[in-house]
Amino acid sequence: MSADSFSGRRSLCAHTPPRAHHHDRIHTNGRATPSDTLPTLSEHDVALSPDGTRIATASSDYYACSFDSITGEKRAKWLNFHTMNAVVFSPDGTRVATASSGGDAHVWDSLGTYMPIHLASETQWCGDSSNCHTHRGEVIAVTFGPDGTQVATAGYDMTVRVFDLIKPFQLGLNEPACIVHNGRVNALVFSPDGARVATACSDRAARIFDVNGGAERACLVHEGPVNAVAFSPDGTRIVTASGDKTARVFDAQTGAERTCLPHNGWVNAVAVSPDGTLVATASSDRTARVFEADNGAEHARLAHAGPVTAVAFSPEGNRIVTASGITAAVWLLNARIPGDNATTRRPGLQLQ
Repeated sequence: MSADSFSGRRSLCAHTPPRAHHHDRIHTNGRATPSDTLPTLSEHDVALSPDGTRIATASSDYYACSFDSITGEKRAKWLNFHTMNAVVFSPDGTRVATASSGGDAHVWDSLGTYMPIHLASETQWCGDSSNCHTHRGEVIAVTFGPDGTQVATAGYDMTVRVFDLIKPFQLGLNEPACIVHNGRVNALVFSPDGARVATACSDRAARIFDVNGGAERACLVHEGPVNAVAFSPDGTRIVTASGDKTARVFDAQTGAERTCLPHNGWVNAVAVSPDGTLVATASSDRTARVFEADNGAEHARLAHAGPVTAVAFSPEGNRIVTASGITAAVWLLNARIPGDNATTRRPGLQLQ
């Protein structure tokens, strides 16, 4: 699908949301049919496939799952026996990477039919943890490079690791690059050209590094821990989410702050629309919001029953996916009538 260009104001519209438990398919009768024997879930992350046809969720039930983005039918699931903290599709949509509380990351076939590639596992590759070239502790975030040949992971051990999928890791050979921070790394993302990686850290800063060599290029300061980071599609801007109740837009070259987007609680996640004109945020104030990237004007506020933990744009830019509590929801973005108020509508699809 091609990305839609947006101009002027936006609003939200919707159709009736079918619901189902994370372990079930989405039913069409508009009501949930959960099993009493299934655990209460928490959706930690949500991602859309590059073609917009699938939604992947990472959950505390030890599974990451893939759903049809139109019907809500489950397409695949991946089991790791630990809480899944993050999930992301590869640029071509054929693979999914996950990060888990068990201290490892995996790269899976997106259809769930092949064994995964095991990354970032201290116990698998390092007998001596004091000389380990992979993570020591929980892996919080994972991302693909733009050409799909690299995967970067972030962990509680205050490091980022960059793995080459073409040349598998071996001790003493093809060891993953390591970028050390001053606090827990909560999120990371490659630049569109793959030359840089941006990180969000609990030490109240986001940073931009060269992938080759690890040189720091910019430090973007907040007044609280930085929870998420995203590049604009052209690589000229960085958007951050922080515990200081703001999301901010920075110049990716100079580090200068361009726009501050205030909230009423922690901002947990951010996303930039495919055309770079919009920023979507997920906040602990029980809202997801949509802002104009250039001037910070708020165009939509999506009310949820609890804290919103993740947000993503569809490839064409006319849908937003959010995660809150046990629910992932799809929202439709349409052009607003001039002068109309930005109003919250029901999500078009819910995955429980």
